[in-house]
Amino acid sequence: MATQVQLRGGTTSEHSSFTGAAREVTVDTDKDVVVVHDGSTAGGIPLAKEASVLPLAGGTMTGDVSLGDNVKAKFGASDDLQIWHNSTGGYSIIRDAGAGDLYIEGSANIRLRDPDGRQSATFVPNGSQTFYNANSVKLATTSTGIDVTGSVTCDGFTSTGIDDNATSTAITINATKNVGIGVVPKTWSSNADALQVGDQSAVWIYDDGSNPEQSHFSENVYSDASSTEKYIETDFASDYYHRSGVHNFRVAPSGTADTAISWTTAMTISNGGDWGIGAFSPSGGGTGMSTAMTAEPRIHISGTTTSSSDVFKFYNPNGEVGKISTNGSSTSYATSSDYRLKELDVPMEGSIDRLKLLRPINFAWKIDGSRTDGFLAHEAGEVVPECATGTKDAMMDEEYEVTPAVMDGETVVTEAVMGTRSVPDYQGIDQSKLVPLLVASLQEAVAKIEALEARVTALEV
Repeated sequence: MATQVQLRGGTTSEHSSFTGAAREVTVDTDKDVVVVHDGSTAGGIPLAKEASVLPLAGGTMTGDVSLGDNVKAKFGASDDLQIWHNSTGGYSIIRDAGAGDLYIEGSANIRLRDPDGRQSATFVPNGSQTFYNANSVKLATTSTGIDVTGSVTCDGFTSTGIDDNATSTAITINATKNVGIGVVPKTWSSNADALQVGDQSAVWIYDDGSNPEQSHFSENVYSDASSTEKYIETDFASDYYHRSGVHNFRVAPSGTADTAISWTTAMTISNGGDWGIGAFSPSGGGTGMSTAMTAEPRIHISGTTTSSSDVFKFYNPNGEVGKISTNGSSTSYATSSDYRLKELDVPMEGSIDRLKLLRPINFAWKIDGSRTDGFLAHEAGEVVPECATGTKDAMMDEEYEVTPAVMDGETVVTEAVMGTRSVPDYQGIDQSKLVPLLVASLQEAVAKIEALEARVTALEV
């Protein structure tokens, strides 16, 4: 009969407090398993029964696998994937320790949630990604971008062309999609889209759907919920806007914050180039100026008084040098002539002799052949120098386009080639400057006539 070897044994409880010698073998009588000891581990190291050991080729495990703190479950030939619980920090880790990426894949939705079923994130394959706070959706991706539920608070925001490192709110976008920079924007009309900068400045578009869109640049103005234009603060207000190619400039006196503005149109420019300043009225009902940019361009001026008034005044460093004035029925053109501006005056002499040097002529204009009476400027200037401007046969340099620019739409492909040429610098004449000579000549003539009459009378006696 073969030799029988009998090992020491004990219960699981007895093993837990027993530390066997190195290479000592005992039997756990509760579990019917062999326990191998190493001389230091209490309870030893139980050996699994053959029936409970998974084959190397794989199998099905029907129970839990428990790993102690800081004990890693490792996968891959180089232990690349590792899962363990860190006892020091009290958290769990899934780590890819290799050089490759870590993928989390699912044929259906992938969800992150707490043990009570509250959602943290949901990932839809080839679809939206949704993030939650307290089980409520806060951010979701869409096919066109992202949707955010609630407000967005940034300590700093950086993107291409934008870098905000402000320590307080720099930009505010309110519920009506109006934007304030350095200020919370006013509650604007639903017909307005506004960018409000600082306390008073604003750039805004107004479109009520029934009229062409208006583009505004204004100071101390906003359009309220009823589309009434009001003061932002207690101060003056001004506004520039354009619509259908017409430009309008408006001003208003100081008014109280959030009260309606009563505008005065300061200036308009039409898309045809006509402009108006103030309130021009052909009947004199307003004070202003306007132009008509037609084949015969005109400037119109109106006032509300029939009393004498200066419409234009002309100045240089010496002060006022002339003006155009109107009264109830006529217009006067005046140049400076006050005696306090003059000195060393003497009578004119030899006026008739000078007058005879003038050559009044009837001539034709080269441009259209029309005939008129007058003088040649250089000839009259030789007799009365102050009546003529410029110099006889004078020339001046004029820049002109030798070759036009080559354009591709609004882009200049090749710059224009410019040149300089010499052209006539024409003389002019102010015929009113001849009046003193004419008056002096007539006075001399009258004196001679009176002398002759006196002699005739004496002879007749």
